[in-house]
Amino acid sequence: MIWLRRLIIAFPLVLLGFFGIAFFSVRVTPPKKLNQLTIGSIGEAKILNPILYTTGADAEIIELVFRGLVKYDEDLNTVADLAERWTISQNSLLFFATPAQAADALRVIQGNRERWANWNLADAGQDGPRVGLALSKAGTSYQESLLSLIEKQQPLPVSFVRIGIAKNAKIGTNLVTSATFWPVLQAEIGKTPSLAARLHSHFINTSAEFDLVVAGDTTEFVALANRLLKAEAGRESLGQCAVAETFPVLNEPEIVFQLRRGVRWHDGKPFSARDVDFTYRAIMNEAYASPRRADYELVRELQLPDAHTVRVVYRKPYAPCLMSWSMGMLPQHILDGQASQWWAKNFNRSPVGTGPYKFDKWLSNQYVRLRRNDDYWEGKPHIEQVTVRVIPDMVSLRLSFETGEVDYWGVEPHANKKFQDHPRYEVFSRIAPSYSYVGWNLKRPMFQDVKVRRALAHAVNVPQIIEYVLYGQGVQSTGPFPPQMWFANPNVKPIEYDPAKAKALLAEAGWKPGPNGLLQKDGKPFKFTLITNHPNEIRKDIATLVQNDLKKLGIEVDVQIYEWAVFIDTYINKHDFDACVLGWNLGYDYDQYQLWHSSQAQPGMLNHSSYANKEVDRLLELARSEFDEERAKQYCHEIHRIIYEDQPYLFLAVPKATGTIRRGEFRVKRPDGKGDWIEEPVRGTKVGFLVYQDWWYRPQLTP
Repeated sequence: MIWLRRLIIAFPLVLLGFFGIAFFSVRVTPPKKLNQLTIGSIGEAKILNPILYTTGADAEIIELVFRGLVKYDEDLNTVADLAERWTISQNSLLFFATPAQAADALRVIQGNRERWANWNLADAGQDGPRVGLALSKAGTSYQESLLSLIEKQQPLPVSFVRIGIAKNAKIGTNLVTSATFWPVLQAEIGKTPSLAARLHSHFINTSAEFDLVVAGDTTEFVALANRLLKAEAGRESLGQCAVAETFPVLNEPEIVFQLRRGVRWHDGKPFSARDVDFTYRAIMNEAYASPRRADYELVRELQLPDAHTVRVVYRKPYAPCLMSWSMGMLPQHILDGQASQWWAKNFNRSPVGTGPYKFDKWLSNQYVRLRRNDDYWEGKPHIEQVTVRVIPDMVSLRLSFETGEVDYWGVEPHANKKFQDHPRYEVFSRIAPSYSYVGWNLKRPMFQDVKVRRALAHAVNVPQIIEYVLYGQGVQSTGPFPPQMWFANPNVKPIEYDPAKAKALLAEAGWKPGPNGLLQKDGKPFKFTLITNHPNEIRKDIATLVQNDLKKLGIEVDVQIYEWAVFIDTYINKHDFDACVLGWNLGYDYDQYQLWHSSQAQPGMLNHSSYANKEVDRLLELARSEFDEERAKQYCHEIHRIIYEDQPYLFLAVPKATGTIRRGEFRVKRPDGKGDWIEEPVRGTKVGFLVYQDWWYRPQLTP
């Protein structure tokens, strides 16, 4: 029994000693903080593929994994990325009825060499009835002056004649496509030498559409194509042909990229021009249905002179052409020959890029983890691991930041002052290149009358939304371009909150109070469903205030909140909704073709309100083809004015973008491009405080 008594006495002493040792160890050796960056996201990523993604949650990860040929720097200048340099030039063609007229025009042009510098003209030559111009810069600013000198020679206009093949068009049992119809048309054109002489080239756009480039009168071409397409006994018409665009000169800009050598994919394979070519072809392949296709539709051809040179020729001037190549490149050696289903299973959730971080692990509804790319061409990043955590609501996201589980946070408007005044945090704020809106589905009859849409704009108290939902952290939006952009129209003023005017406009549109107090027209009540996404509390609050304001006018609004993936996949991408509360986080250029052009209103495309205005279409096409900033500004001002007058959206607010990090937790050590390093604190820039996120480091962990 003595041994038992000794054991009873000794056990507490041993236990006490154990706790003492443990306590001492903890005090002397604190837990090591991981050299990682943790990002919180309220939405889960869906597709980690730079040509297919559609959400901000995707973009946050893609920007770390993939790289494009160029990028923006902190001052919004275009700088090198996977391409170390490039040149932009232009070849232009003037067409004439005879070689003699072309020769006369060339003599006039050569006789005015003192003006070549103003035209950016480097050379000029003749090829039969054509005069070719080599310009050192792209654009059309030279045209007016040069054409005025040769008007006596009567240069011919050049047109894009567009042939559209009807869906599922057949001759017998054979399906008719652009590729099968073109040889038939080409053979018929060849029977008439005068027609063949004026056909310059052709482009297969899609399986259902192709263009002819025609000099001079297009009447015979259109008539011939429509004759071949017309309905015959036993079958429907195969399609239709019409002139799409006409220009005084055929201007074909080109970019020549010299790619950086020594860049490798995350699996160790070398990056080359073949990858650029493959990325372009994948975007244009209808089977992959890339929402970025509109950025590349004007490419005439892409050539690979060698493994590190890419030459891109455009059909006509396209001002955003250079920045379109900031698109993340895809690995040809992995994806070429694989179907879209294979991509979805084997690549879109486990991507391989050339960026500073490699994909590591994706645990659905929890996190995506990336690890450092030690072979990154600019040098090894300092942070070893990046984890993007899915945190499904804003309250939890804020708490995760305050407790140190997340390393930075986009401050909600109501919390802005607290964080601005707190010594523990650094806060960065700027007017964002974005806006919130209520999008009306213009396919719904109730929203097709512009008077109704303008009435709804008068009916909703937008200043109240900015004051109480955004806590004053924003300004009222006046249309598609945020006010700080140089191309925004400063003369467009916000539609004022005026319920009486709203009632008058609704009455003009035929909406009168019914027996139950609801507005009605032709016996149908004015009611619709307004949808938005969980867990965005700001959008939910906006939806509630819109619902309340419209109820005062006799409009019944049913607010429905959906989880993000359901919201996007089931309703927005399919354009199957009445109205939605959403926002656009825009880039820094003025090309909004994808958002507003009528050709982009198909399901899966970004014009999800199905807006169509022929004048806006024309101006969008002009703006995106204009390299001269002053002319581009004029086009954009008109686009801004017309869209705001049409009110396809109820434009709400341009917010302040405010982000915060814990003071002193991160610094920046980034390459200067000359073999040395620049070390500095994290700071705000024109593109935000995350511009150098690839090169953040923790001072307490990095020597």
